[in-house]
Amino acid sequence: MPTAEGINAGRACLAAYAPSLGMNATVLSVHVAVDGSVKDVTVTQSSGVAAFDEAARRCVAANWRYHPAWKDGKSVEAVVNLAIKWEFVPQHAGKEETCGLTEFQQTYFKALSTQVYVELSFTIATDGSVKNVQVIKSSGDSRFDYDATNCVGAWHYQPIIKDGQPIEYPVSLRIQIRPH
Repeated sequence: MPTAEGINAGRACLAAYAPSLGMNATVLSVHVAVDGSVKDVTVTQSSGVAAFDEAARRCVAANWRYHPAWKDGKSVEAVVNLAIKWEFVPQHAGKEETCGLTEFQQTYFKALSTQVYVELSFTIATDGSVKNVQVIKSSGDSRFDYDATNCVGAWHYQPIIKDGQPIEYPVSLRIQIRPH
């Protein structure tokens, strides 16, 4: 498992390269020693961004530990292949907005015993505005789905840049609906 420092280092690296979209995953081959420590890590498939590949390799080499493999009742060295998926998370242009609920909606949700979610997809336009908001998974109440769609449609993001040009970028998210 990676340490908090390793995760933060990875986040810093990811933030520095976030505009270079199109990366996928870094696939690593990890040589695990008999005590579960990592002996060696090699990149077997690049994400397309060398800095991401190196950050993944270093993080696993320095911070991860495994339960040793066993054969005939003894711990043995083993090779583990794993993929580190890199995911780009767009940033809001300003303070993150919230979607408020009416008094009726708050009363309704206080009576529920389970959490309620609505899953949406949308496109961040080249100017950072949100368009094409659609419900992927309904909350079960079309009024709440409608309100969430309208709220997210009013959000604004930093434009996504690739190769020096703003691009449209698809996003999907889950919004938890809860009373204030």
